[in-house]
Amino acid sequence: MSFPLNSMLMTTIESDRQIQQPSAASQIIPTPGDPSLTFSASQNQPNTALPVDSSAVPHLPSSHQWPNHQAPPPNPSYAPESNVFPRRRVTMEEADRQPWRYRGYPALSTWVASDDDFFMIRKFEKLGARVVLLMQNKIVQLEEAIHAEDANIYERGGDNGRFAHDPCERRVELMDELIWRLDQYQRFVLQYSQIKERPSATKRQISYLQNWLKNNNDPIHPAEVTFIEQEGDLMPVVPMIKPPLRRFIDRYNLVSRFACWRIRKSQLNKKHYNHPANYESDTTIYNDEKRIDKFVTSVTIGLGLAMLIAPLWLLQYVYAEQPDLKARLKVITGFLVGFTVFLSVVAVAKPFEVLAATAAYGAVVTVFMQLGSSGSGSSP
Repeated sequence: MSFPLNSMLMTTIESDRQIQQPSAASQIIPTPGDPSLTFSASQNQPNTALPVDSSAVPHLPSSHQWPNHQAPPPNPSYAPESNVFPRRRVTMEEADRQPWRYRGYPALSTWVASDDDFFMIRKFEKLGARVVLLMQNKIVQLEEAIHAEDANIYERGGDNGRFAHDPCERRVELMDELIWRLDQYQRFVLQYSQIKERPSATKRQISYLQNWLKNNNDPIHPAEVTFIEQEGDLMPVVPMIKPPLRRFIDRYNLVSRFACWRIRKSQLNKKHYNHPANYESDTTIYNDEKRIDKFVTSVTIGLGLAMLIAPLWLLQYVYAEQPDLKARLKVITGFLVGFTVFLSVVAVAKPFEVLAATAAYGAVVTVFMQLGSSGSGSSP
C-alpha cells in the first residue's frame, strides 16, 4: 500500500481485527478540502461519511523522511528468497564466456575473504594529506579571526577575562565552530597516522590479485580495478608480521610444490565456498598455514637447541685436541656469529634485541668453555 504526499488521511473499517480493503468500484476519491473520506463497505450499503480519528490512524513518515526521497521499503516478510547465486549449475565454459555475470564481485569478494594475503585496499595517502592541510587551514583562519576579535575587545576596553556572558557574539560563534573543527581535525590526523604506519602490500600480494583477474577472464570492469596499479599506496587489510624465514618460504613458493602443504579441495569448499556458487576455480593454490607455522616453529626450536648443545661438545673436543685458549676462542667466535645470523633469520626482533640475546648467548658459551677446561684439568 502506498501513501501519496499531501493527501488526506483515510480511515478503514476494522472487522475481526483484520483490515478490509475497499474495492475500487466503491471507493470515492476525496476532493481537496474535504475533511473526510466516504466509501461504502459493500455495494449494497449506502455511502456513509465517517469522521477521521487521528488517534486511531498510525503515523506514517512522509517520503522526505526516507533516504533519496523514496517510498517506505517493502515488508521484509514478503521479500523474495535470496537469489544471489544461480540455482542451476553453470558450466565453466559459460562462466568463462560471461565472467561479469556468473562471477563478478560475488566471486571477487569470496576470493579476497578466503586469505589475508588477497585483500588489499588503498591508503589514499596523498588525498589524506590534502584533507589534513585543508582542515588545518580552516582552523588557522578561525584562529586569526578569534585573535582579531580579542584585539577589538581590548581596544574598546571590553572584558576578555570571562567565557560566561561574553559580550562579543561573533567570538562566541567562532569558539563554537572551533570546538568541532578541532575535534574533527585531531580525530582525522590520528586515523591518518595509523593508516600511514601500516605496512604496504608487497609485490607478491599484488601479483595474487592480478593473476586471479587474469585467470578468471577479468570478471570486474577494468575501470574498477585500476587501484591495483597504485603499488606504493596499497595495504593489506589484515597485515601479517612474518619472520624472515617464513617470508623466504612464501617468496620462493617452497611449500606449494609439495601436496602435503596444501589444503584439499573438499576442505577448501567447506571453509571458503560454503554456498552453491559456480565460480570455484582451481587456479588458486591455498597453503595450510597451520602446518607451515608448525614447520617453521620446529625448525626454529631445532636450530636453537643445536646452537646450545653443539658448542658444549665442540669445545670439549677442541680442548682435548689442542688445549690452548686460541682454538676455543675461535669456536666461540664462530658460534656467536652463527647465533646472530640465526636470530636475524628466524625471529622478528630489533637490532638491539638481537645484540642483547647474542651477549647472553656469549656468556653461556663462555661458561661452557670454563666447564670444559676445569673438567679436563681434573682428569688424571
